[in-house]
Amino acid sequence: MLEDFKAFLQTDIQLIFRNNRPQQYFYQVTMIFVCTFILLFIAWQYNLVFKEPLLVYMSVFGTGALLYIFGMFAFSFWSTFFPVFYTNLINWQRIVLYKYLFFISSIFLLTGISVLLAAMISTKLIPFFFIGGLWNISISTMLILFFASHNIDRCELSKSTLLNFEAWGYMESMFLILTFYLPPSIFLLLKTFIPIDTIVYSDLVLCCIILCFHPLIIRRISNNMNKRKYRILDLFRNGEN
Repeated sequence: MLEDFKAFLQTDIQLIFRNNRPQQYFYQVTMIFVCTFILLFIAWQYNLVFKEPLLVYMSVFGTGALLYIFGMFAFSFWSTFFPVFYTNLINWQRIVLYKYLFFISSIFLLTGISVLLAAMISTKLIPFFFIGGLWNISISTMLILFFASHNIDRCELSKSTLLNFEAWGYMESMFLILTFYLPPSIFLLLKTFIPIDTIVYSDLVLCCIILCFHPLIIRRISNNMNKRKYRILDLFRNGEN
């Protein structure tokens, strides 16, 4: 399984970064990542009023920035694999699991980088980035796989079989709202009524509970995609003619 995952990971990264659009998003995300960390440093040093919401936002974005790229293009290159799915040589659940492990690997990488940068600002920030990484592992990964598995039906095959999904605006907006903008908004709302420590511990408990249901959620997503595989294959076959 490890060798299969390694080969799949290498192919997936090559397919993503050989195209201009994912490369552009990668550069944009890198710039936002750097600029936001600089802004967080300034806000924390000068005790600006928006430092806590910015910290919550950065703890989620900083540990999950690569999900913005890999999540948006989660299944856009799967036309390459559809003949293999059709002959059942690769199990849908295994492919979704590989995507899931791919996402988690990127979160671990960015969590390590974010924690190092946060330690340069203040050691008090470190727990927030660990919790942000846990949020992305437990919640963001499932949201990406869920919306991508539903978005896979939105095919536009009149042009080509590469990057042939029409609703990237939908995918992008749902992902951004639910993973990056929702946590700071909820934090600002709850902070008025609940102490910060209680919010942090509640978020930790919520993430751990959802993490326990990951095997079930992945199985449901895989079954959902498997039920529609012949319809999707027909779309690709007709689009190539």
